[in-house]
Amino acid sequence: MQLGEREILDAAARHVGLVMLLNLDGTAWAIELDDEDNAYYRLPIIRLADGAEECPLTMITAALSRRKRGYLRGIVDSYA
Repeated sequence: MQLGEREILDAAARHVGLVMLLNLDGTAWAIELDDEDNAYYRLPIIRLADGAEECPLTMITAALSRRKRGYLRGIVDSYA
């Protein structure tokens, strides 16, 4: 991945995370640094009120890979 592409991916992930923070009650940014077996180890995640976790970075890469309309919206709506 080129440096410019990483910046775009990072910006998109931060945007998705911010949208989740603003629209889902009880959410907060977190980083898992204790459990190396956690799929999101050392990645910024959104921790939801019920303890569920989502990683905006992996959400963006999955959406780009799948290229399905409404993919991200479906994830966020499932938590609303």
